[in-house]
Amino acid sequence: MEPTIKQQTISNTNPNPYNANNTVGYSQQPLSTAPVRSKRSFSFVENVYAWLSLLFGYLFCRVFPIADSPFGGLLFTLMLFISAFVVIKIKGSKIGAKPIIVALSAIIISATLIITSNAFLHFFSYAYSLVIFCYFVYSALGNSVKSGFSDLIVADFLKALFVLPFCSFGYMFRASFSGKAKGSGKVFLKVLIGIAIAIVPTIVVFVLLSYDNNFIKLINNIFDFNLDEFWSHIGSLILGVPIGLYIYGLFISSVDKKCKNVLNEDSCRKVINSMRIAPVATIIAATAPVLFLYVVFFISQWKYYVSGFTGVLPDDFSYADYAREGFFQLCTVSVINLILILAVILFIKADNKLGQVLNKIVVILFSLSTLILISTAISKMAMYINTYGLTPKRVYATWLMLLIALIFLIISVRQFVVKLKAVAVSLVVTVIMFSFVALPNVDGIIAKYNVGRYLEGSLLTVDIDAMEELGSSAIPSLIVLAKPLENKGRSKTLEENSLYNEVTQYLNNVANEIKESEKDIFSFTLPDAMAEKALKEYGYLEQ
Repeated sequence: MEPTIKQQTISNTNPNPYNANNTVGYSQQPLSTAPVRSKRSFSFVENVYAWLSLLFGYLFCRVFPIADSPFGGLLFTLMLFISAFVVIKIKGSKIGAKPIIVALSAIIISATLIITSNAFLHFFSYAYSLVIFCYFVYSALGNSVKSGFSDLIVADFLKALFVLPFCSFGYMFRASFSGKAKGSGKVFLKVLIGIAIAIVPTIVVFVLLSYDNNFIKLINNIFDFNLDEFWSHIGSLILGVPIGLYIYGLFISSVDKKCKNVLNEDSCRKVINSMRIAPVATIIAATAPVLFLYVVFFISQWKYYVSGFTGVLPDDFSYADYAREGFFQLCTVSVINLILILAVILFIKADNKLGQVLNKIVVILFSLSTLILISTAISKMAMYINTYGLTPKRVYATWLMLLIALIFLIISVRQFVVKLKAVAVSLVVTVIMFSFVALPNVDGIIAKYNVGRYLEGSLLTVDIDAMEELGSSAIPSLIVLAKPLENKGRSKTLEENSLYNEVTQYLNNVANEIKESEKDIFSFTLPDAMAEKALKEYGYLEQ
């Protein structure tokens, strides 16, 4: 005999169908199908890392802006990676080769902070190190969207930077005052409350006793108190709290492997496949007019572009205008072509062999047109540099053009080598290219190049204003320039005498700035140390 619904309910919800009065009835407990969520507990190492995250937030603010504390930024970067590595190993996670490689790349590139005094390079090398730190924590704890070397690494970066840190954003406070750290955390909180209560009476007593000069002198000798510095530390601590929450949120979310269904491999593939809606005919019709315009443009401007390779400057152009026009044309066209290539790759619905071939042809033609423009723009820049020497802007422009050329070359190769991970390879190439401009102290190389060419007679003059922009990296080369001009004595020409006066005046100004500066160890850079050494050897500073 089948049980009734009433009997089923009783038997499923209460093994004893009798209530306290031994009468049959429904269970008094409410029915619930929702899972019971247990409160997360934190291990001792997670407690410790919570406090470290707060410290890191404070230190992040102390080394900001990074151009003022480059050595401090380097130390901070090393602390971030070393502490994360130790904590992850203590938790028993096996760190793969990819997280270790990217972490090493960040540590190596962070050396730029002391190798050069260039604030522009300081910013990007420091930013790269911080971004890679987030990716390292995320991937070292086994959260990669896809293992190995994959184009989905872009999704990994998006999750590491913008998703996981905010999934556990408030956990730093919970971990700081829980588990084995609960007692010490409460004591620390009580101490903070006591200090806050003591501030007002301490200030009142200090003001009342400040009439005595001997008391004030003794206080100054003991504490060497600087009110501005005090409030600076307080501000860094307050602003460092959200930074610490971000760091610890990323760590705990990575440990707990949260948001597995966000930007995972399947969802990324589905989104990409859902975008393939444009027929091949539509793509060809949309891109053919642009490609036709490129052909007509190249034919009409053939002599103009070829002059860059022959070294002959076109009429009505200065070297600067000729090079700049080529560079800005290149940047604009490169962006347009990259957008069109991405649109073709993402939206084309190439279901048959012919469609796939036409897709490859369109991508190759756009890449080829960009490479032609890059080759002519680089040749123009070479003419400009050969005439006027190097500057940071010319170096960065040339670097950017070479990088764009490599990326479009990778895109072209991808059309023949299907297994090539174009996005991932492009990211690696970008990092390698950045290391070429960041690690060798490019400002020092620029100064040495310009002075060397001037002394050998292949450069008409040295732009001292441009050399001043190189900062301390240019000092050793300027001293090399000053020595032969000084040895010429009265035989110097008017131009040489003017140049010598500009150089010596600038060197004197730098020497005076060094004497008056109050830089601490955290602002140390190798170019500053080398400049100071060169000025001492030449007599501008005391040994």
